[in-house]
Amino acid sequence: MQSTIFFPKKTWIQFFEIFEADYKELLQQHFEKTVTLEGELKPETINAVVNCIRKSDDVSQYHLSLLK
Repeated sequence: MQSTIFFPKKTWIQFFEIFEADYKELLQQHFEKTVTLEGELKPETINAVVNCIRKSDDVSQYHLSLLK
């Protein structure tokens, strides 16, 4: 799949709820076509989002520990 630039402009991201996904369930949903892959983010974009999450006061220590 060709990479898509999802955030071509400066963008605000709101984290209403952060939760971990169950890998097996996500894979099953992919094969059942109830969830689809729409594109890929560049590693730099993913790192920027993760760094933003790490700076948030609204994210639990548990979820921050998952980012390590």
